Amino acid sequence: NVTALLPVKGASKGPVTVVGWVKSSRRGGKPRCLGAWNVAPGTGAAFVGRKEPGPVTLQWALPGGKKQKKQITLEDGPVRLQIK
Repeated sequence: NVTALLPVKGASKGPVTVVGWVKSSRRGGKPRCLGAWNVAPGTGAAFVGRKEPGPVTLQWALPGGKKQKKQITLEDGPVRLQIK
């Protein structure tokens, strides 16, 4: 699984909406939304997981900023992503 969080002393006071995506094997590889989470510094995090190892894409935009995304490959253990 991936835990996405905002650092307490980071540039954004939040909240920031984080959206998780995965390619679907059923629909010809089109992206499938796993959900959306409001993430706030020090109080909330997004937890995204899947049953089998593979890539997950997280997308977010800091207040006043452009959309950002990061692809993370999930394997055996948890992954922690700090949004900056």
